[in-house]
Formats: sequence, structure tokens, C-alpha cells
Amino acid sequence: MIIYTNFKLYTPEENETPELNIGYLISDEGVDWYECQSEFSDATMKIGFDATGLIRTCSMDVSMLWPVGLSVTEVSIADLPDGFSAAGQWLFDGKAVIAKEYTQEELVTLANSEKQKLMAAASTAIAPLQDAVDIGEATDAELALLQAWKKYRVLLNRVDTSNAPDVEWPPVPDNN
Repeated sequence: MIIYTNFKLYTPEENETPELNIGYLISDEGVDWYECQSEFSDATMKIGFDATGLIRTCSMDVSMLWPVGLSVTEVSIADLPDGFSAAGQWLFDGKAVIAKEYTQEELVTLANSEKQKLMAAASTAIAPLQDAVDIGEATDAELALLQAWKKYRVLLNRVDTSNAPDVEWPPVPDNN
């Protein structure tokens, strides 16, 4: 398994084209990023991970990575967990990709973020329905839907996220 650690910017001693302003990276092992790319297999997922192991970037094509401040390795596609992505939910433990275990504080933060997202979606759904009511053009179906969305938003506002991940979210109203 190839692992190059902690790529950082540097200027090569023999820079043949200084006028081109090319960025060069070197690993802690003293390996140039451009020179080591040919060592990676075309059939593996290349991942860039930070000092904590958190996977920050990935690509089948190693040349698509720009791993400043990251370490890089490759993992067989067959060894990647279902749902793998570089969205901050996976770690590289030095041998394999594993699911990130969140602290209670992180889980509460994620739940609060989800709550804000759901509240914004509810407000977006409510606005045109409320407009129809305000100008006296609301149908019976729109009035019922407005009531359902407002009830949803009230229930959502009461959701206690401090018990994340055990949060009971109210059901989203049916828009039909």
C-alpha cells in the first residue's frame, strides 16, 4: 500500500520554468507530488486525508487531487464501504476506510444543522401558501396545506436535538 504523508508546497532546487508559477508539493518522505503520481494504480480510489485521518478528497484519477496539507493513499474499490464519499463521514485509519465516529457534541451540531435546514424548507413551503391567504386567493387545499406546514414548523421548532442521534423528527407534510 502506498502512503505519502503531509504534502506541502515547496520550490524545487532545479526549477526549469520559474516564470510559469507552478505549484509543487512534497511529502514528508521527500517525494514530489508530480513524480509519485505514476506509482498509483488506475484501478484504485485515491484518497487525501488530514492528520486526524479524516478523508477530505478522493478520486479514481490521482491527477485530480491537490493534496496540500493532506496525506495520500490508494484503496481498492472492493474495500470501500457502502456509501463512501469525501463528505467528511469517513476516516482512513492507516489500513482501511472506516466510518467516522462522532462525539456527542458533533452529533448535536449535525442535528441542529438538520433542524435549521428543515425549518428553512418549511418556511419556503409556507410563504406562497400564506401569500395566497393574504390576498384572498387561497383554495381549500391551500388552506389545509398551509395549516399542515405551520403545524410541522411548530413541531420542528420543539424538537430537542440534545439527545442526538436519537432525535424524533416530525413527518413532513404531503404537498398533495
